Amino acid sequence: DAATVERGKVLYVAKKCQICHSLEGKGGRVAGPLDDVGKRWKEDQLALFLTSPTKVHPRSAMPPTRILRLIGCEDRQVA
Repeated sequence: DAATVERGKVLYVAKKCQICHSLEGKGGRVAGPLDDVGKRWKEDQLALFLTSPTKVHPRSAMPPTRILRLIGCEDRQVA
């Protein structure tokens, strides 16, 4: 929904995701764009990648995040 998308945009700036990722054509180019990421990734895959990127992509340079806690999903089980 629109509120969730807006909250994601706020976190994108607050967590400095724009250093590596782009959103709406603005930001970094080191990593993939985040436009429609929720449509490209299943929720459980995305949760795992955000908390443990190398479990999904062993050569990932992305640091692990605690973003699930920030969005109120800290109790979410990730494989």
